[in-house]
Amino acid sequence: MEFNYNRLVDLFIALLGLLGGAVGIKVINYIIDYKVFNMDKYIVKNMEIISEVYQQMNHLVHNNKDVDRVQILIGHDSGDIPNPIHPYYSKVLYESHSDGHALLNDRMQYGIKIDSAYINLLLKLIGNKHISFSTDGLDNGILKTLYESEKINYTEIFYLGRNKKGEIYYFAVSSKKHIESFENSTTDLNVRMCVDKIEQLLSNYLIK
Repeated sequence: MEFNYNRLVDLFIALLGLLGGAVGIKVINYIIDYKVFNMDKYIVKNMEIISEVYQQMNHLVHNNKDVDRVQILIGHDSGDIPNPIHPYYSKVLYESHSDGHALLNDRMQYGIKIDSAYINLLLKLIGNKHISFSTDGLDNGILKTLYESEKINYTEIFYLGRNKKGEIYYFAVSSKKHIESFENSTTDLNVRMCVDKIEQLLSNYLIK
């Protein structure tokens, strides 16, 4: 919607420019000022949503003793629809840690190329919308290796949706505690409330 609107405004400005004249110039300046004003509002709105997403994640991780890390991740094919002749990647978009630790390596900026075990996990996630697992129960592969190095013992993942480019977005809640499930606990309720809120915040950007 935003892209089409801007194209229409640009076309209208071009037509006024062809017509010329003092009135045309005044109208053009007014439209440009209006467009810049609306772009500023659009930028502020999106930054406020990003801030609220972080607030939800931080609240979850700092107010539930069984939650040690939350992440929003992207599964992508370098910005294209998944293609069997291209590698597939997973990248951390946002994250929050109970100890305040931040992920400062290439996984945040570039992502990692994932293997068949991770692909199968994502296929299960897309089909079921929600999966849970212990790290010990994962098939051998890059995700199990990463989680073991990060001392993650239990994880629940929720499917958030996809964008128009075919990139998928998912929400991972992880614990370093030796637990079998978040079910039948206030943690489970808080996790689902957080997921619902983030889905609402991203509803204009993702397709379920």
